[in-house]
Amino acid sequence: MHIAIGHRRLSIIDVEGGTQPRLNEADDLHISFNGEIYDYHDLRTSLENRGHVFRTHSDTETIVHHFEDTNTDGFSALNGMFAFALFDRRNGELSRTLARDRAGSKPLFYAPLPCGGVVFSSEIFSLLQHASISREIDQDALDDYFLENTSRRRAQ
Repeated sequence: MHIAIGHRRLSIIDVEGGTQPRLNEADDLHISFNGEIYDYHDLRTSLENRGHVFRTHSDTETIVHHFEDTNTDGFSALNGMFAFALFDRRNGELSRTLARDRAGSKPLFYAPLPCGGVVFSSEIFSLLQHASISREIDQDALDDYFLENTSRRRAQ
């Protein structure tokens, strides 16, 4: 399987060292992250006490090391507004994770590709730049959307 991750960053935390995609110290976990982890200083201290080695001072890197310890079970403990993609190459396997904060403060758009892959972005317009993503309205999906919303209103 082939993977490509592109990232354009608005640099706020660790402007010099926080480039992305970010990798862990073994270079087997890769993340592309949009947002902010509010308590990343505390999380970082805890992770360093457990032996993790950090290359930057960014909140992005804390997510990678947190995932090493908890897998996806630990995402609910992240305090912040975020959307991210995480790629795990450990044990010769590749797993894919897309996640966002519970409130949906940071957008995360994705679309399946005909080849079996997926594209994702924090902006819908980025997805529309991909040659395999149609700009045509899917009438069936639109009907389903309005029927679902109508059913919810009636149930209330």
